[in-house]
Amino acid sequence: MSSTTSTPTEVSVEDNLIVRKLQNNLEPPFGTLYFKTERVVILNEETIPISMVASPNIYKYTIAWNVQLYKYAVNGDPHDPDFIKNGGQIYVIMVHSGAIQTSENPFYMRFEFEVAPQGGSNNISALYQYPTTGSGVQVDNKATVLAYEIDFGQTFQMLANGGNEPMSFEAKYYESFTRVESMQKGDKTGMKTMFAITPNSGKEDPENGTLPANTIYQIYGFSVFTNQTLSSWPAKYTFTHRIGFPEGFNLFTAPPKWKSVEIDLGF
Repeated sequence: MSSTTSTPTEVSVEDNLIVRKLQNNLEPPFGTLYFKTERVVILNEETIPISMVASPNIYKYTIAWNVQLYKYAVNGDPHDPDFIKNGGQIYVIMVHSGAIQTSENPFYMRFEFEVAPQGGSNNISALYQYPTTGSGVQVDNKATVLAYEIDFGQTFQMLANGGNEPMSFEAKYYESFTRVESMQKGDKTGMKTMFAITPNSGKEDPENGTLPANTIYQIYGFSVFTNQTLSSWPAKYTFTHRIGFPEGFNLFTAPPKWKSVEIDLGF
């Protein structure tokens, strides 16, 4: 994303503090059956206007949100009529990325992201959302700099050699990053996952933030869903981005952005 008038602050400061670390071992070896990966663009450099109530747009920011999907069938052949009965399960891992660039901004805002299966997908459950709320660790005792980790590992029992050879695949993903003058939370409830970036949070009120002008906030997030019903596929998910305000705060408004994505397993 291009800057408007000044150098983005979070990126430059963050790079001087901690080198971002990434280890992605989510793709099983070549020849493993019943695995697919694909990239989905949710928002492509969308400009979001922010208005004061009963006034024209007075602020705006730009967002790009991408999701890399990893889909697995474990504990058997998903085409087997007894797949579910014998303990078969479908996993979908979502790795979120992208960036938000602000211009001039109002007070008391946070960037929220939500992933939810649509109606008819009741057998899908949210397992994990990383990093979790409250997991940020101060860097060098600086209250305005928090380090986060996404650390996922799980062994999947899969099939290879045309389905004749069982194999254990250890799916792993590790990513570390910092938030400068901002913080992140993440939660899962039932079928949904959500995460949020709160700029300039401070210790006193982690839900409210003041957005510095001309700042880039990188998007990091890791969601895991599962189900045991093949009839749920293809499954439709709704990816929603919105601005969050404190309860009862109605001075500003911003339109939510969402995209419905039909996810087929592909195997």
